[in-house]
Amino acid sequence: MLTWKGIVPAALAVFSLVGCGVVEEGASVDESALATAEQAASSTDYPGPCQAETTVPGMPQYLSADYHGHNPDTRIVYMPDTGRFRLGISCVGTGFVIIRIGPDSAVCQYLGKCEQWQLATLSEWDVNWVRSNFPAQVPFQHTCNKHGFGWYDALYVPPGLYLAVAQAGSGLFGMVDGHGTMDTYAYSGNGGAYQPVNCPRPTVCGDGVCSWNESCGSCSQDCGECPVCGDGICARGESCYSCTDDCGFCPDPGPGCLMPGQPVPNDLSSNMRPPDCYPLPMGQPQK
Repeated sequence: MLTWKGIVPAALAVFSLVGCGVVEEGASVDESALATAEQAASSTDYPGPCQAETTVPGMPQYLSADYHGHNPDTRIVYMPDTGRFRLGISCVGTGFVIIRIGPDSAVCQYLGKCEQWQLATLSEWDVNWVRSNFPAQVPFQHTCNKHGFGWYDALYVPPGLYLAVAQAGSGLFGMVDGHGTMDTYAYSGNGGAYQPVNCPRPTVCGDGVCSWNESCGSCSQDCGECPVCGDGICARGESCYSCTDDCGFCPDPGPGCLMPGQPVPNDLSSNMRPPDCYPLPMGQPQK
């Protein structure tokens, strides 16, 4: 059995919010945010975001707890829309929790722990009570005896403010003291549904690749400028039908055939379009 103290230490009261992470006051905001983002890389896998997802601002965050050092470690994450957490965990004798906090949370409304100094008394009993009565407000809870690095997921997470905690414990009458890390990624989009590790990366305009869902109209950086009739170049997408200024006049289709731009008669038959006729303008039916 692990020996647990209050999950969030009184030291939380001297922490301040920076973006969506928690750093000690007095530390450089830019340096602290950069350090946690760079540290969250215990695996060479690509955790996300996947197609139609965006990374939650301020993420990823790296939690590291050691029974004889910094313990527990906490971060605050604001999920702006329904999303998911992807967590890379490696541990010995460590517990991990993500729990909803804030004025509209069960922690505040039912347990009376709304302010930072009150959250400092948050206990394992509190977490279990919230999970039993409001399971959606504890999207992740994991008690680790010992295992190497592995990926965990919390899906369909409602928008709101969350507290992520890693706390190392002590077991076997003090003969085993815990330590563990949790690489914490958060993504919004896709309704918070599961996405595999190493998923296809989302299309980004400006990455130099004209992807299937990009065009000259939506992303000229990747797909080039759309052709402009009158620039003297018969570009892809232009023809003698759409731009005679650039592509010239279409050849005479011959007797009995339609000329470019000529309306298609309702009684048009195949006899009016012998095999050597020039193709009809795009969008006009061929009978």
